Amino acid sequence: MTRNKTSLVEKFKIRIKEVIQEMGTQEISIDESEITKFCELINDNNLIYLDEAAAIIAGYKGRLIPPGYFMSITNRTISQFFIIIGPEFYQKFATGVIHTSSEVEFYSPMLLNNKFKVKIVLTEPVKKTGKKGTYYSIVFKTSVLDKKNIIYGIDNHEFFIKLAGDE
Repeated sequence: MTRNKTSLVEKFKIRIKEVIQEMGTQEISIDESEITKFCELINDNNLIYLDEAAAIIAGYKGRLIPPGYFMSITNRTISQFFIIIGPEFYQKFATGVIHTSSEVEFYSPMLLNNKFKVKIVLTEPVKKTGKKGTYYSIVFKTSVLDKKNIIYGIDNHEFFIKLAGDE
């Protein structure tokens, strides 16, 4: 039985690494209409997000992307991971997935109309045992960078994943 569990864990590790490699680094661009709609949705009328001149007067090189929008970029990438790994993930590996935390680190304001890249790096799954059984903790370190590889922010998403066969 232990041999099967170890085999399943190793297959699981290999598969998630394959999906991350398949996803690669994704290029994105964010245009004015996206930010305008986002600001309307969250009722944020800060002119540094909506008006070029106001952003420049405030000391920036142009309109900024709101920090809250940063998380919509990283969450989109995490969702894509689970879509790609899809039914296979739940049929072969996982009987449960819990998103336990998201920790965001901002390094620099993001200027509108720039091209960005989103990259995911996974931590090695760490086995955790508790009242509800055995889970594996994995952190998706999702970084947003520019074309010069300058990091604007990192969103670390931690998931607990219960593998089939673990008690």
